[in-house]
Amino acid sequence: MKVLVLGATGYIGGAVAAAFTRGGHETAGAYRDDPKADMLAAEEIAPVPWINWTKAINTFDVVVDCTKDMGLDNFRLIANASRQAGRRHHPITYIYTSGIWVHGPRDQASDSMIADERNEMTRTLEWYAVKSRVESEILSSDEILSIVIRPGVVYGRGMGMLNTLFGSAYSGHILCPGAPGARWSTIHVEDLADLFVKVADSVSAVRYRGSMFLIFR
Repeated sequence: MKVLVLGATGYIGGAVAAAFTRGGHETAGAYRDDPKADMLAAEEIAPVPWINWTKAINTFDVVVDCTKDMGLDNFRLIANASRQAGRRHHPITYIYTSGIWVHGPRDQASDSMIADERNEMTRTLEWYAVKSRVESEILSSDEILSIVIRPGVVYGRGMGMLNTLFGSAYSGHILCPGAPGARWSTIHVEDLADLFVKVADSVSAVRYRGSMFLIFR
């Protein structure tokens, strides 16, 4: 199976791309910065320049989107390419990475805010609404095999939100989002990556088309 991972140089995307390679799949990863190409190649992941990935869409069976992009640009590019190539009987499988936070806060007393790229707890309720609308359009597509995965709080590899929180605790001041006493649903990044592979491997039977997976332990 030929797989393209968008966001392959990121935290989740890197683990996902490596998992597909370990699983024996022909894996490629899109990158924006030239130094990242060597990093991907060292992991036996074929580097694809970001400006070129859209031209190669129809050479892949599966596209996994692990980018931080909030919009539908990637999805629409893939759906259009699949339609123009006449792949209705062999559509591209598109696996979109969402998150458990799309469910919103347990109650209005908690914003359940999460860390953005600046390590600030600043996500708002509007973020959930936008993400939910994106998911709905993806899952309703009849151009491609679309799947949404909503992982819980991802940890492992010394990265992720929990690592940031532990780091602040070591510094003597911890900022913990959500209501006091709240329990978080978590998933190790390697376990999450293996799930992506298992889902993609099962898609050949079209059993998961238009499905959404909520993943945590």
